[in-house]
Amino acid sequence: SPESVADLRERYEAFDMDGDSWLNVDELRNVLECSDSFCLNKHWLPMDQVERILKMYDTEGTGRIGFHQFVNLAQDKQLLEGKLDEYLAAFQALDKDGSGFIDHSELQAYLETSGYQNFNT
Repeated sequence: SPESVADLRERYEAFDMDGDSWLNVDELRNVLECSDSFCLNKHWLPMDQVERILKMYDTEGTGRIGFHQFVNLAQDKQLLEGKLDEYLAAFQALDKDGSGFIDHSELQAYLETSGYQNFNT
């Protein structure tokens, strides 16, 4: 379910490390790499990807985004929770038997329906 505006405001302010009411590229990277439940202590998003996302939402061309742009970013499911939902749905689509694993036959069936015919191992 989408986060409430109050939840987004709280998250936005928590990652606005310099307190200037804007998220710069480093602050945006931090918020994109964290969810409500965990945050790794090592960066995993490539900086060029973060810069591309920043440019998508930086409607004023300032190199930073304000809260309203952050809300748009969240509504477009750019935050980790939205991506995790997409990844889980994709995994579950492949995990036909619901075992929590994608076994050889499930992977083979997917590859064959995707046009890979010579998948023999």
